Amino acid sequence: MDECANFQCPMSNEGCNSCQDAPIPELDRIEKDILDVLAQTPFLPIARVVVSSVRPGSLDRDIIMLLIEHELASLKNALKLFIALTNLETLNIISIDFDIPIRNFNEGEFYTSEVYNSFIAVSEVDADISVEFGSIALSAFGIECLEHYEYSS
Repeated sequence: MDECANFQCPMSNEGCNSCQDAPIPELDRIEKDILDVLAQTPFLPIARVVVSSVRPGSLDRDIIMLLIEHELASLKNALKLFIALTNLETLNIISIDFDIPIRNFNEGEFYTSEVYNSFIAVSEVDADISVEFGSIALSAFGIECLEHYEYSS
């Protein structure tokens, strides 16, 4: 594959999916579900919960959760969701931005959500827990992908 002409592209040596005529990647069910959710609501709140162990030798964990009230937002799906979001962002299908949180988002809803409380319940008692709020949106290439999947279904 030719090298990407956009020298700032993080995938410039691997082929960039934001370039014109980029091939539409195959997505799994959870990735397509995320696109469907973003098709209904273009900007969604996202939270990253970072749990840092204070015990020597313990591993830090970083989990991203989408849409508190969405069926995908559960402790059982947290790792799948993290992987799907990371993949979609790497493919330039979505943008995840923790510098731009959603205005008027009620952060209190997140702290009382089942997924957050389940996550806290299984975390170490003496862990340092921090939460960052941001937003998630489809990129222009993500809109192209969404249209492709809608027409090919």
